[in-house]
Parts: sequence; structure tokens; C-alpha cells
Amino acid sequence: MTVIIFIIALSILVFVHEWGHFIVAKTSGVRVDVFSIGFGPKILGFTWHGTEYRIAPFPFGGYVKIYGQEPLEEAEGDVAKAEEIARDPESFHSKSIFKKLATVFAGPFMNIVLCFAILPFVFMIGKIQPKILDQKAIVIDVEKDSPAALVGLQAGDEILTLEGSEISNWGDLLLQVSLHPDAKVTLSFKRNGKICISTLHSLY
Repeated sequence: MTVIIFIIALSILVFVHEWGHFIVAKTSGVRVDVFSIGFGPKILGFTWHGTEYRIAPFPFGGYVKIYGQEPLEEAEGDVAKAEEIARDPESFHSKSIFKKLATVFAGPFMNIVLCFAILPFVFMIGKIQPKILDQKAIVIDVEKDSPAALVGLQAGDEILTLEGSEISNWGDLLLQVSLHPDAKVTLSFKRNGKICISTLHSLY
């Protein structure tokens, strides 16, 4: 499922990026020969208004083929033909510097726009996290020879502080553990109503 979601997300990013190049090129009067989502041989495709739209098998990218962006390459090394392409009114090469820059930067600009468009939905949806992170940090079990076992923690102990920071739930504890992975730390815990203090030389 993670791989599928990654591919879908990447395809959306690629589509928006390439659409940015495509739409600005079109509005600038530049001919776009190919609009492809994915790399490799064409799986599906159709031609509309002079542009071939393709779907290719490898979804880790995409491209738009803009006419006249590389005249010499498109002319296969024929200098005379390359000059002819460069002078063509529909050629990228024939456009003003402003239109060229707008076409080139439209792709990344559209990705930025997409981020700002998606951000409100991300905050609306929120994030999914295990319920245990909101529960009190009460020890369920202690592995043999673990750092917890070495300082005498037992099942049922409630961790109260770690290195001076108050621990109200497992989320707080995991945060403090990530901040002090290899450090010597002091923790306090409650056992049968009594507050105990221990020192761990390492949390891992």
C-alpha cells in the first residue's frame, strides 16, 4: 500500500510539474510535441491539437517535449535544419527571453502552488497516531538485560520525568528518548505510590 501511495503521489507531482511547463509553453505560442506521464515505451496515447499525450510504464517521472528547445538535437546535427527550427514562430528558440524563462520555471512554480493548495487539507485531516501515545507511560513489560531492567524498572511502574522533563504520556517519553538516545539520563517513576529515582547510562 505504501508503494502504491508513493507512486500515486509522485505521479500527481510529475503531472502538475509538467503541466506547468506545458500550459505556459502553449500560451506563449510554443508547440508542444509530447506530454508524457512516466518514462519508457508508450502504453496509451492520443494526439490532440498537435500534442501527443502519453502514459508510459515507469511512473518515476515524466516530460514534455517542447519544439525548438534543442534545435540542433532535433535536427539530428543538420545545422541548416536546426537554424530553420530556431526561426520557426512556434519554436521555443524563437521566443523572447521572458517567455523562455516563464516556460522553464513554470514546472517548479506549479509544484509550490500545489503544496500551498494541499496544505489546508493536510491540517483538516490531521494525523493518525496510536492511542497509546496519549496514555500514561506505565511500564507494561521489561525485557531481560535491557536498560530498563538494569535500573530496576518493573511492570506497573509509571514514568514521571526523564532528565527533568515531565512525562504525562508515552508520546512525551518517546520524544525525550529521541532527544537523549545515548546520553546518561535521570528518570523518576512511581511504584505503589512511592516516587523512585534512577539513572540510565543509555536509553538503548
